[in-house]
Amino acid sequence: MVVENKSDELFRQLRTRVGLMPDGAPFPSVRQIMEEYRVSQATVTAGMKKLRELGLIESFIGRGTFVHHPAAVLPPKVLLLANSWPSLGIVEMIELLRDETLRRGLRFELQHFSFKEDVCTKLNDFDADAIVIDSLANDFLTPEQIIRINRCCVPVVISRSIVRVEGICYVCGNNSEAGIAAVNYLYQAGHRRLGVLFSEPHQFSSNELVKSFTLCARTNFCHVELFDCNTRIGENSIENAYRYIRENFSSGLPDISALFVVSSDTASGALRALREIGVRVPDELSVLGFGRVPPESPELTCVSTPRTEMARAILDIVEDRVGHHMKLSGQVEVTPVVIENRSVKILSHQAKEVAI
Repeated sequence: MVVENKSDELFRQLRTRVGLMPDGAPFPSVRQIMEEYRVSQATVTAGMKKLRELGLIESFIGRGTFVHHPAAVLPPKVLLLANSWPSLGIVEMIELLRDETLRRGLRFELQHFSFKEDVCTKLNDFDADAIVIDSLANDFLTPEQIIRINRCCVPVVISRSIVRVEGICYVCGNNSEAGIAAVNYLYQAGHRRLGVLFSEPHQFSSNELVKSFTLCARTNFCHVELFDCNTRIGENSIENAYRYIRENFSSGLPDISALFVVSSDTASGALRALREIGVRVPDELSVLGFGRVPPESPELTCVSTPRTEMARAILDIVEDRVGHHMKLSGQVEVTPVVIENRSVKILSHQAKEVAI
């Protein structure tokens, strides 16, 4: 349970108040704040000390205390908190968010956090005008994390995780649509016996992807077989996928014509293993990934959520919230597309282009 002491609660309220006041405006005195918020002098002193340390107020002997907005001179600063878990997808998202932030004339700062760390406990300790959190370790926020995000003094946007909770801003792909898109593409290519390589940890987003893929496939009377790598959070999912294919496909391919891998990074590991055991892709087995096309596997066909579009949507929300406009929806799910390369064999002459 989140327990917020009085000085922290007052600081949060005062910081929000400062954000709504013009630069140079007189700020209430200690005594005025004590009377207005019905708190002790020690509580007010602690809260105002934090405001001074962040440069949000300035006090002058004989004159009083005044609001000071660094943003009046400098553009707003966007802090990206990125998961330190090794992932090419995280690296790409960092680059896209940095480029989009700077393109809009905003300041950008990057800090990493461990997947074992609850970064939500520190949100009010950061010096930023908006915070973006990319790749949360868990898809589901705890009630305590939701409270901390809602109580943060600056806007917070969750990147690439669905958090369908009132007041929480997020931008992500629609995994249900992605699973359907994958089946549609393979079905129109003539594939009816499908496999799913569950190469990532079992979380809401990956479970939703596999569930929608399986349901859509069975609705279309396709055979579906699940191959689970049992990857845990923090493990190297690419190497897990590589080992799984080596150990389970070397003695012979299962009775499937196409394999859908739940992430493109791990699909590159699967492709490497298939090459080493002598399986010709796509002639003997088609492979479809989910995510961006990995540089080491340019031949991979993917169902992909346009990450450039995601970065733009995140910064749209940041600018809307920092400017106190509140005109945009804070919850955006980007529609996936199919990036067609050379890893899926067309078995049907009637195959058509897939459009979502």
